[in-house]
Amino acid sequence: MSQRFCLFYAGFAASAPSVYFNKMELLDQYLPLQNANGQNEKFSNDLQYLRYENDTSIKTAISIAGYFKLDVLPEPVDSEDYFKWLKHYINVFEEQFPLTQIDHYYFLYARKIAELLAHTVMVSALTELALVQKEPVDLFYEMDKHLSELETVIFKTMAAAALLSSEPRHGYFRAFYAEITSAFAQFKTIHASELDNSGLKALQKNMEAFKYLILNGFKRCIILLKELEI
Repeated sequence: MSQRFCLFYAGFAASAPSVYFNKMELLDQYLPLQNANGQNEKFSNDLQYLRYENDTSIKTAISIAGYFKLDVLPEPVDSEDYFKWLKHYINVFEEQFPLTQIDHYYFLYARKIAELLAHTVMVSALTELALVQKEPVDLFYEMDKHLSELETVIFKTMAAAALLSSEPRHGYFRAFYAEITSAFAQFKTIHASELDNSGLKALQKNMEAFKYLILNGFKRCIILLKELEI
């Protein structure tokens, strides 16, 4: 495997499990409050599916760290453990590949893709819960917070997109960033507390489409880096 491909994949693999751990914390908090319409079983099944992806991602991230001969913490066992592990993992990689090296931005760009995915999944999950909660005020606050975080992450990805796209045959990194920016524009004026059930369902549908745009773009980045063999 090429170094830059490995750095890109490491950034995503290390950060992607936040989807699982954030959703697990959310459902642990809210599922006991409602049991209607078989939602508990559905959410639990979703978590079981995510758990497999989560375990695979962490093992992959640790394996790639080994490829670079970097010492990272052992595989985390719970949410608190994971976020400590992730912080350490990022620090180790950034010490080896600092801001002054272009390699740093492969790792960073992929991490930001994973962060976008995590916030998108949370908005979708919160929307689904809000549709079955009697008093979803706290959920609206959380939805707005994740929408705001999405905008912040997109902004923080701008420099990495510009730097990577300046490399030969790397134009897709800028194109993908432009796709994300354009697709997110529809969410900028949304305030969750102002949405009725129809609006919440539309938000969830649009968030799912946004999630797949991110996933498809990530896959295209992977294909590009494999083809470039750098």
